[in-house]
Amino acid sequence: MAVAVRVNRGGTARQMPPHIPAALDWATSRRVARVQPHLVKKENGSILTLPGDPLYPGPADVEPLRETRFVLEDGRWRPVPASSKGVPRA
Repeated sequence: MAVAVRVNRGGTARQMPPHIPAALDWATSRRVARVQPHLVKKENGSILTLPGDPLYPGPADVEPLRETRFVLEDGRWRPVPASSKGVPRA
């Protein structure tokens, strides 16, 4: 019996297939790389970056991620385009 899994399309889960058998095949066939987020403090807030973001200090030697920059807004980290300058404010 195939069971569909609804996944949150954020972070690594964005790369994961939506069905359990395909997800298991995907998980066993990929290299797992440790990723250390980098915190950038600005006057008007903080930015969390991941490999692949221009502000990330180091090589992007992992599988490219869809989102590489997050800002802290109302107590939650929210993705923003890597081309954003500074920390957006509402």
